[in-house]
Amino acid sequence: MRLAVVAAAVVVAGAGTVWDVTASHADERAAVATARTRVPVRADVLVFLCTGREKDHELCHRRAATEEQKKALAASLREVPGVAKVTFEDRRTAYKRFRTAFAGQSDIVSKVRAADVPESYQVTVLPGTKLEKVVAAAKRTPGVALVSDRTMTDGYNPARFKGADDVTVFLCGASSPESSCRKYERSKTLKRGKGITADDRKKLGREIKAMPEVKKVDFEDQAEAYAGFRKEFADNKALLAATSASDMPESFRIQLKSDTDSSKVAATLEKRPGVAQVMDMRCFAAGTRLSSDHGIEREGICG
Repeated sequence: MRLAVVAAAVVVAGAGTVWDVTASHADERAAVATARTRVPVRADVLVFLCTGREKDHELCHRRAATEEQKKALAASLREVPGVAKVTFEDRRTAYKRFRTAFAGQSDIVSKVRAADVPESYQVTVLPGTKLEKVVAAAKRTPGVALVSDRTMTDGYNPARFKGADDVTVFLCGASSPESSCRKYERSKTLKRGKGITADDRKKLGREIKAMPEVKKVDFEDQAEAYAGFRKEFADNKALLAATSASDMPESFRIQLKSDTDSSKVAATLEKRPGVAQVMDMRCFAAGTRLSSDHGIEREGICG
């Protein structure tokens, strides 16, 4: 199993599923007269409508969801067994909710306009209802750009990330496929594979600790990473069977000071010798929240 796959799996451990209706980008634009009921504080499934701004989207075709599509969608959602309530959220309300959610992140707020924020149907279900049924009823419906469910919004609740890593630096291992690791191997005086040397690892650790933006840094070896991986994916027998401790990347897990730009720290560290991949976890979490909670998918949203 490759580093990138394992690293990504570890990062999203415990999160649910965001259902991109066509594996494309999903933004939102539709203006309509549907009863503006108060949006529930917590929805089980969020169904984001086409805005007309999506690129290469199979169901949107660069057109906003029509009134007919909205009515058909609302009717089909209400017919799903277990659905208790279907509430429409217009763009004005959605944009206000987005700005409230990201009030402390002006760099993100400044990049999202009201026209980028989708209208949606927010669905609450009765206890014991399988969310997959609601998702299935919505995700292939014309006029729908993106569907997310509660397992995703729960997984990326901001409270969960309190005290979590802001930046994770994965190190080159013996079998790392990244081009940065191949380049690192060629640069080494003694050719002993792609894995980072002990000296370079120590040097990188000292550099990270000395960075003024860094609040705390921990090193995680393969054994620790594997133990955490097995705990997170205890119910996924197939994944556990296909993964061994040697697949786990060593890493530095970094917490930053609150006023720090995590994207700049990540950009600096990804250039260091022996580094396979750097994940900006603040940006990752923000991007996931944008998509799962607000139906906004945008490249380069951070920094």
